Amino acid sequence: MSKKYSLWLCPSQDSTAFSFISSIIDQFAQSIGAPQFSPHLTLFSPIRADTDKEALDQVAGFASKLREHKLTDFPVNIVDASTGHKFHHCLFLETCGALVDANSIARKHWAVASQSPYQPHVSLVYGEYDTEKLNSLQRQVRAMLPTDMAQVSFKTNKIYLVETSGACAQWYIAGHVTL
Repeated sequence: MSKKYSLWLCPSQDSTAFSFISSIIDQFAQSIGAPQFSPHLTLFSPIRADTDKEALDQVAGFASKLREHKLTDFPVNIVDASTGHKFHHCLFLETCGALVDANSIARKHWAVASQSPYQPHVSLVYGEYDTEKLNSLQRQVRAMLPTDMAQVSFKTNKIYLVETSGACAQWYIAGHVTL
């Protein structure tokens, strides 16, 4: 049976962005019972493979295509806190940058045409909450955001392959590629 994988861009664990985003995820996990997960931006999902090695081989091919397009460094620029109505897209940090191009290359690489438009973001809470609750959480996050968003933005040249078949607590990093 094949496993489901996702491609993540992650802040360095010793960065201000990692500390800030982790603290919000942890705070809401404790206060509202939301799942805990590592800070990340999902660049693409799903990738299907039977083994981690098979998935990593697919990602290596994708990384070559990114290099051909001169996409070797990904700035994840945080611009605001926002809400949505999907389990994995309910409270998040909006981003801007060249991430849409990389996602488009991924869609072509994995021959996926039917996904909804890509909206790069850094999730803070997963779950299903009513609009009033989400608006309250959004206000809390906005109150925590620094005036200078560069403090919570990050840049990376690594793409992590994360096995995301089960619940958040079961997810694991299967490997990474450096561009």
